[in-house]
Amino acid sequence: MKVRKKTDTVNAWYYDEETRHQIISILDAYQQKFMPVQKNIILHTRDGELTITPGDYLIKGKMGNFYNCKEDVFHETYEIVTETE
Repeated sequence: MKVRKKTDTVNAWYYDEETRHQIISILDAYQQKFMPVQKNIILHTRDGELTITPGDYLIKGKMGNFYNCKEDVFHETYEIVTETE
């Protein structure tokens, strides 16, 4: 069986030293449980802990869930529609 991933529009933010405070503010605004650890952010999700590292994208899925995506996978999977939320 071959299947195609349904297309959804989601919000995504690139994580690096310059956007660290923005990412933390976004997670705070959505009342997400997380913990900054050195340059990383440990995100607590219903499926377990995710480590967001510099160079990752933080994605807010269509169901309101947050997850990280490595940069190379992000560019293979997603097309940027707009630069702002």
